[in-house]
Amino acid sequence: MVSEKDIIEHLKQNLKENLLEVDVPRERRIFASIKHSALRRAVELLKTRYDLLRFITLSVVDHGLDFEYLYHFHIDGIVLTLRTLTPKETNTLESIVDIIPAASFIEREAADLFGMKLINHPEPKPLI
Repeated sequence: MVSEKDIIEHLKQNLKENLLEVDVPRERRIFASIKHSALRRAVELLKTRYDLLRFITLSVVDHGLDFEYLYHFHIDGIVLTLRTLTPKETNTLESIVDIIPAASFIEREAADLFGMKLINHPEPKPLI
């Protein structure tokens, strides 16, 4: 069985300075804040290490000058959220679809709702 400690240590060892903060507000729940440039690397690390990794969804929070992307994953009963912040003027979202195909629809939906440009998505056209 996977533990919160195992996931956190794996991220710390591999992401190093790209892992900004880790919070465990309660049992079986982890929030990991990472640099935006390290998002794809973090997802690749998780997918390679954990066979039971499942993508739940992507949430986007508008913080005024920044967008916060929250990628929610399930790993053997633990919910892990990768949090990353990016300035609105960048206005892009780099896709993880090649790593996690299930992210396709929600990335396109987020791009439609928040006016972001999808980078490296196989179908970047708007849903609506």
